[in-house]
Amino acid sequence: MAVPAENTPAAPASAPPAIAFEGVTIRFATPSGEIHTVMSEVDLAVEEGTFVALVGPSGCGKSTLLNAAAGLLFPPAGTVRVFGETLTGINPHAAYLFQQDALLPWRTVLDNVCLGLTFRKVPKARAAAEARRWLKRVGLAAFEDRFPHQLSGGMRKRVAIAQAWIVNPRLLLMDEPFGALDVQTRQIMENELLELWQETRKTVLFITHDLEEAIALADRVVVLSTGPARIKGDYAIDLKRPRDVAEIRLDPAFNALYKRIWADLRDEVLKQEEGAHGA
Repeated sequence: MAVPAENTPAAPASAPPAIAFEGVTIRFATPSGEIHTVMSEVDLAVEEGTFVALVGPSGCGKSTLLNAAAGLLFPPAGTVRVFGETLTGINPHAAYLFQQDALLPWRTVLDNVCLGLTFRKVPKARAAAEARRWLKRVGLAAFEDRFPHQLSGGMRKRVAIAQAWIVNPRLLLMDEPFGALDVQTRQIMENELLELWQETRKTVLFITHDLEEAIALADRVVVLSTGPARIKGDYAIDLKRPRDVAEIRLDPAFNALYKRIWADLRDEVLKQEEGAHGA
């Protein structure tokens, strides 16, 4: 069972969570025919309008949980609910930002940002106008005719963010979107993400290996155990907003939260290391 997040205000009884994992167990058959359990009886509710970060040892099932929220896989046991409805197909409320950008290399920046609206049969002129508005919002107005290979890593991430936000999703699923960026670019992108989130208050489920990033961005940090994954800890991040991700790291309250959460996470990382050496 999930540990209740401390100091998290209760949502109104009439408002279902944006995402609810109820007793979710995920397993699959290995090539040798054995059954591998990725996670077991995970219970987690993500309230609408909140930013929740998932952390845990490498390979513990974070991305698998995100894929279940996206409707890309279905657990053999347990239920995933989205805004109160059982998820039975691709999640229509979600946009997914992957570790590697999923831009189409043969399309220009403008056409990549238009893609979601094109799939929704939005007229071309209207889609292009909306895409230009988003490119201006993410600082790429002068690059609409470029191709992805002509952009830096940070610029491609901006295109991916515009591509996700343009369809106005209620839910953003983000799988280590900034992990491949250098430190300086990463902090710029984290702050830009926070600015967008502050304006729109989309529900965000964010995966990261970086505990500092999780605390700097999120309202809650959820720690997953080593596999089969369970909820090890659930922490409310009651740091003031708006935040600057560099400055907030200097706050004594940030350091206190880091020490508390790291105590949970460190134990799971050590367990994973011990298991790897013992294999």
